[in-house]
Amino acid sequence: MHGKKYLMALLILILMLTVSGYAYAAGFSDVNGHWAEGQINKWTDSGLASGYANGIFKPNQQVSRAEFVVLTNRAFNINQEGIAAGFGDVKTDDWYYNDVVAAKVAGYIGGYTDGTFKPNSPISRQEAASILVRLLNIAPTTEGLSTFADAAQISDWSRGNIGAVVQEGLMRGTPDNKFMPFKNITRAEAIVSLDRAMEYVPGGQKPIEQQSEQETGLQGLVTYNEKAVKNATVHIFKADSYEVLNKIETDSDGNFKVELEPGKYDITVATDLEVSFKSDVLVNEQELTRVDLSLIKAAVLRGTLIGSNGKAVKKATMYFTTNPTFITDTDSSGEFELPVYPNKTYKVRAIDPDNKEEKPVVVEDELEVKGAGSHNVGDIEASFDGEVYVVGGSGGGSGGSTDTESALKVNSVTFVVNNTPVTVSGANNIFTVDLTSYNDTDMFTALTVKATSNATKARINISGITEEITFNQGTASVTVKEMLGSLDTGEPGVSLQSLRILLGDSINTSITIYSDTDEENVTVTVKLPPER
Repeated sequence: MHGKKYLMALLILILMLTVSGYAYAAGFSDVNGHWAEGQINKWTDSGLASGYANGIFKPNQQVSRAEFVVLTNRAFNINQEGIAAGFGDVKTDDWYYNDVVAAKVAGYIGGYTDGTFKPNSPISRQEAASILVRLLNIAPTTEGLSTFADAAQISDWSRGNIGAVVQEGLMRGTPDNKFMPFKNITRAEAIVSLDRAMEYVPGGQKPIEQQSEQETGLQGLVTYNEKAVKNATVHIFKADSYEVLNKIETDSDGNFKVELEPGKYDITVATDLEVSFKSDVLVNEQELTRVDLSLIKAAVLRGTLIGSNGKAVKKATMYFTTNPTFITDTDSSGEFELPVYPNKTYKVRAIDPDNKEEKPVVVEDELEVKGAGSHNVGDIEASFDGEVYVVGGSGGGSGGSTDTESALKVNSVTFVVNNTPVTVSGANNIFTVDLTSYNDTDMFTALTVKATSNATKARINISGITEEITFNQGTASVTVKEMLGSLDTGEPGVSLQSLRILLGDSINTSITIYSDTDEENVTVTVKLPPER
């Protein structure tokens, strides 16, 4: 099954959380899938950082100036002794006193004009950049700062330091191309920056992940709620064009890379329920341009493409264009489902499936799309003929007959909690499972999908975790025990509390079912019991 090993590891983790109440060093419940997961686990495994007793790491929590100094000293084994810290607000009985003294002796920190250090104040990104420059003795530079959208907001005193750490690959901008100098640095950002600093060689090569192989193209990371997203679909377009040049998927760590000719490009990325985009991305010769994209909730459009003869247009490629462009294909019933960026107006184009060499034609000039969520846009009329799905292929007999018996369809989705089926409400491929009245200790034990008899398999995506199951006479089921394989944990499933810790109060689940010739998409929202 696709994603089997990944899912097994996840289930082992949450079962351990259920039994023990805490996580081991490389298994914090709020780090799994996080963009900094690798470095956080590396640091906790080596004893350079630690988590909290309840099995979480709090990667997005702010770091104080004293905490950043402690992390820096551990990373670089700085333990010099001095006579006194020399700061009015750093006392000898403070837990961080010796580390502040060592940092001052090492010469990489300074205080404020009033003689204080402000050890308990959060440290900003520009302050962290200045520490790294002094720590590694890097020459300040302002080269490249103009590429940041918020360059004008960077303080004069920190411009050279920020330019230096960015140029040396120690710190980066945000997915929306900002440096955010006044933003307080998080635990994850602090560890990643210091980890890169540990690999820094003065005047030599940059850290391994920053090395250039003289390739020309794009690389980046796709995240949602600061967690890496695997199997997200990335489309690459020539700037201001809707013609797809490349279509790739993110890997298990949410990364993607594609070789391209020098020039400007537009990028869209989507899962079943989330989207993001970036326009006019410049790719230079022998340079891998980095573009990180943060997903937001999509507006999921559903509708049908109808031909000029009143019949559905099956297997037609449709382009929803404004800037960005999102692409989908109609199924054997002419229906489509597509996540797009919300609150935009789209021009919709479609390619006649009988004349694929022709250019796409406009089928809807202004399709206004509101906010995130599901939207039924109804029928969209094309200027070319359509054709419904016909038994036996291309027709015959008295004009052909609509295959209503064989049309792929999901009949029901069942979540099993404590070995008891839970009623799922909804229709038209949009369902809701309400578990808010259940207890934290109740166990999710199985999942069942029922569909028409021609269904062959189902691909289930639960907040970025993908699992594939096989249908037997229209029914596909999987239990947590089966997911775990031969491993016997002694538990019947996964507690709802563990699911909430990992995935939040509401889980967005997408299920795609397949037959030999078709596919159908279903959205299921699972509401978990709130934290009490």
